[in-house]
Amino acid sequence: MRKTCGVWRVFAVVALGLALWGCACGQKNIVDRTDRQIIVDYPEAVSDEPPIEKPTLPPPDAQRLLRLAVIADMNSRYGSTEYAPEVVRAIDIIVAERPDIVINAGDMVAGQRAKLRYRDMWKAFHSIVTDRLVEAGIPMAQTVGNHDGSGYTPFANEREIYIDEWLQRKPALDYVDDSAYPLYYSFLQNGLFFVALDASTLDALSQEQFSWLERQLANNPTPYGPIVFGHVPLFPVTAVKPEVVRDARLHPLFAKHGVQLVISGHHHAYFPAVLDGVTYLHVGVLGGGPRPVRQNGGVEPKTFSFVNLYANASPTVDTFLMDGTSHTPFNHNLLPTYIVHGPTLLPRIDIAMEDARFAYEYMISPHMTRSQMLTLIEALRASQGDWSRVSEWSLAE
Repeated sequence: MRKTCGVWRVFAVVALGLALWGCACGQKNIVDRTDRQIIVDYPEAVSDEPPIEKPTLPPPDAQRLLRLAVIADMNSRYGSTEYAPEVVRAIDIIVAERPDIVINAGDMVAGQRAKLRYRDMWKAFHSIVTDRLVEAGIPMAQTVGNHDGSGYTPFANEREIYIDEWLQRKPALDYVDDSAYPLYYSFLQNGLFFVALDASTLDALSQEQFSWLERQLANNPTPYGPIVFGHVPLFPVTAVKPEVVRDARLHPLFAKHGVQLVISGHHHAYFPAVLDGVTYLHVGVLGGGPRPVRQNGGVEPKTFSFVNLYANASPTVDTFLMDGTSHTPFNHNLLPTYIVHGPTLLPRIDIAMEDARFAYEYMISPHMTRSQMLTLIEALRASQGDWSRVSEWSLAE
């Protein structure tokens, strides 16, 4: 993104998921409804980025039960025993901040190839991450990534190594069911119920694991919504390798049982979203290969997040932009307000579904800031959707 001629312009082709930036000083806001192209001026922009905006804030009476840190996709090139400075910095922050627990969404080592030194890779990971958290007294619960121990048959050997590594380092959690640990299991932390899944492939969960998951969610031993985490996500938030778990049963099951948070990695792209009351946190990458979120114009940040969970409020997310050994609060206005893939419309965590659906139907750019988008939606609703009646907007000729 860049500022030109004192004016922000965004070209967003919503149906194709493209975002291009341009320049035309003094031009009126234009909407071209023939090819779903939207041209947006940002006359109030005063810097090289949109105004910084936190995605969610808890209500004043929110009773926080737990604060967790989320890490994912820390590996580098195949076979590497080295870790990027962002990984080291994230662990530094965790040790300093002392969250109640760390959720590790997988891809800790750079496997999924033959003849790699798997034990050496795990030794390096434990030295950089696991051992430091153990020394700090901060529990970490992990899920298997495709590069850690994929469920596909050709990777059976490295999967056995993964199982052995984590049986030796099994964290002292309050387990509800650890019969299939470390592949899938459940536990309690601060009065909240956590469920770890084996989502290391793109296949639907095995019937055995799915039936187990149904029982776990149906018998949640707490009054609060469960937290589920697995490596491969349910929704394709990036256009680069948009791989997902092909299991249409999962989201309806999560919504049915009031799951409040689903954590995933794999896409190397950060996007927090809410669908049917379920918060989906697509965790950003700390290691190699950051990727852009759909409709995000090539922005590829490395990010690291904390999540706050409450007795009487929805989860909130605090995210940092990671750059080497430095970190700054992440500007969520750098993310699209919603993403579209086929029939799936996924609003950002701070955007209501009804507003995202209205924006999509009326071809409002997902690259506006939240306040700009909501202001335009309010004006369009007041004018019964007639663009010609909205001040400072007109249809392209």
